[in-house]
Amino acid sequence: MQAIKNKAIQLSSFSSEQLQDYLNLALERAGHPQLMSSERTRTLAAHAANSLRVLNQMASDLFNSAAERNMPRIDESLFPSFILFKIPAHTLKKPLDYITKPCNFALVTK
Repeated sequence: MQAIKNKAIQLSSFSSEQLQDYLNLALERAGHPQLMSSERTRTLAAHAANSLRVLNQMASDLFNSAAERNMPRIDESLFPSFILFKIPAHTLKKPLDYITKPCNFALVTK
């Protein structure tokens, strides 16, 4: 067990080509490889900052947005940031709300 504690996992970033391959494979395994064109997968991979997590999150946002609009295929209409990544006004808070508002919790002792 001591040997495991001293080991660190070294993770490297993915290339744009690896991210495209991953996304194409995911679409194929999901049974809908034509859902996104190669140009769209290339665009997502280029904007994913070489991160698989970022790519998955962006793809998830695109899929959800396409499903809400009943779109059979993801196209360029979903890509503008003001449509896809717009933050709803009701979720915005003043910067110091978490400091000025009291916490509502109770200390439980046994």
